[in-house]
Amino acid sequence: MVGKATFIEKAAYQHQVMLSLGDESSTKLFVCVALAIITLVAGLDCPRCVDNECQVTGSCDKGCIAGFSGEKCDVAQPSCYFDWTEHDGMCYKVPNRKEQYLVMLQVCKVDLDGTVVKILNKEKDEFVMNEIKKVFSYDKARNYWTAVNDIKKESKYVWDEETEVAPYLPLSRRVKYISPRHLAYLDCVMGNWEKKEWLVTRCTDKLPFMCERHKGKF
Repeated sequence: MVGKATFIEKAAYQHQVMLSLGDESSTKLFVCVALAIITLVAGLDCPRCVDNECQVTGSCDKGCIAGFSGEKCDVAQPSCYFDWTEHDGMCYKVPNRKEQYLVMLQVCKVDLDGTVVKILNKEKDEFVMNEIKKVFSYDKARNYWTAVNDIKKESKYVWDEETEVAPYLPLSRRVKYISPRHLAYLDCVMGNWEKKEWLVTRCTDKLPFMCERHKGKF
């Protein structure tokens, strides 16, 4: 077999000769064939390079396509399923169904092997609202579940079934005017994407929701 360096040198020489003869069409054909043979002979295998640009050394010049890394772009990275949305290193899904709060927890945990999305700040809340609106744009109520509740202790708002106090809680000012007698029956927190505020409501209400899971779990 022709050595890698010798083969490449001969290919480059033949290319220059054909250019000097002005044979443009033959040159294009020759270059295409030569690149294919060089890749085979030199052992270059970079099918996942950006624009398929593979250096003679077998590394990727412009980086790797999405989902792969490594010098030869041969290391697969964790990714989300096609019907999940990737955002900030996590995967998200809005099921096309409405459920009560406790049922929602089980859907995310058991059916989808994840958890109810935890909204940590305003930016993430905007993301959740926008994704849910895509699925439930027809919903006139404009409400959606958050993962927050005070089921175990009144006015202590925690994540789903955990005890950690929710660090982000943009409750509407209207909540303070609800009588304690009525507030005792409103143990779960929903958001409203039109008014962009959170309200307390009955956990038996059926609302849209979003689940999240780590990319590595797929």
